Amino acid sequence: MRDCVFMVSVIVPVRNGARVIGRQLEALEQQAFPGTWRLYVVDNGSTDGTIDIVSRFVERLPLTIVRAETRRGVNVARNAGALAATRNGARVLLFCDADDVVGDGWIAAMVQGSRRWDAWGGALDRVRLSDPARLRSTHVRSTGLNTWNGYLPFAPGANLGVRADVWQRLGGFDEDLQGGADDVDFCWRVQQAGCTLGFVREAVVHYGERPSYHGLARQFRAYGLQDPHLFRKHRERGMPPSTLRDGMRAWAHLALKAPRYAGTPSRRGEWVRHVSRRWGRIEGSIRFRSVYF
Repeated sequence: MRDCVFMVSVIVPVRNGARVIGRQLEALEQQAFPGTWRLYVVDNGSTDGTIDIVSRFVERLPLTIVRAETRRGVNVARNAGALAATRNGARVLLFCDADDVVGDGWIAAMVQGSRRWDAWGGALDRVRLSDPARLRSTHVRSTGLNTWNGYLPFAPGANLGVRADVWQRLGGFDEDLQGGADDVDFCWRVQQAGCTLGFVREAVVHYGERPSYHGLARQFRAYGLQDPHLFRKHRERGMPPSTLRDGMRAWAHLALKAPRYAGTPSRRGEWVRHVSRRWGRIEGSIRFRSVYF
């Protein structure tokens, strides 16, 4: 018999997040939510003292530390946290990341989403944790679900909620997706299963862009690597293709317009994102034997 049923669970996957996780836990500590909830911090093999920092919050938060060290990957950690939460009676699963900061009232706003949809996302605000000079004007704060490649919308994994029974029905997150496309795939499967996906404007997570161009390049190359994997998985369900011609036109644009992109930090960052993702797609097309340029 369960000693206590925590209907709402917040799941934070982390690996080597000692430098940043403290501010996220402090933000969660300040949440004003009248219901019962529990926080699951899922360690995915940290070696930098992350757990020592998390342990300091055991008396300050309704906190459970979960170990998920046998295999690397954010989806491995998310699934381990969700499994622990559902075993403890959770009905609502909320996901955020260790290197971001939830806004005031985030839990309460996200729980409201569970009363309208099967899965839902919230807003990402990039102002607090990013260099303003490098922000794209259209990406300062999200105002709705993301759309990509003319297919179904999705919510970011950094600010995502789902009903526990839906998570269970879908079999959780796809642990074979590494470094990107994990939230896209999950939200697409939600909709393909006939479930609803919504957006809660009031549920804000302060999101940090990568502070260096090298970091951006690594991030978006990883996204590109997974794009062909995503296409192989969803093409039979209607995901549009990206042909060699599409890729060549994109590369030509990036080459010809490079001087324009060099004008400001935000434009340079945009160029790095596009080039890195396109390069990742070439690598991914070879690795997954699924052409997507």
